[in-house]
Amino acid sequence: MSSHAANARSDWLVVTRAEPGYAEAVVKDMSRIAKTASGRAVLERIRASGHAVQIQKPDAVDPPNAWVRPHAADANAPPRTGAGRGSDCIVAYDPRQWPNPAHASVGSSDVLLFTMLREALDHLLGTADPPHGQAGPAVVADDAVVAGYLRERDNG
Repeated sequence: MSSHAANARSDWLVVTRAEPGYAEAVVKDMSRIAKTASGRAVLERIRASGHAVQIQKPDAVDPPNAWVRPHAADANAPPRTGAGRGSDCIVAYDPRQWPNPAHASVGSSDVLLFTMLREALDHLLGTADPPHGQAGPAVVADDAVVAGYLRERDNG
């Protein structure tokens, strides 16, 4: 058994049931992600981290937003010192709000969730930049990993 498997928990990914239809919409995005090799790799790294991700519906804001927050504020690495201890974290997004014209660069809700899960992994492993207090606008990095996910999703 690998050391990663020894760290796995049964509650490594939880979706809250905020209201009718919410959890089902999250599961639809998660299923899309899990059908790709890059999505499965991110999910496996989350599972093996020894920490958990809770996906929840954010409070209503206009325009809509999405964010990731660690449970423990001191879980991430101090600047320029290496890895912190990591922490369970919350991913807040509502897939029914995406795509959204206020955040045109985000695209579809599964791409946003894929990006948020990658960000969550940094918090789980204790390698995220220390939190800055306020959530910024939802942003999907235009990087090779997201591009690879999109290719796999669209050609799979």
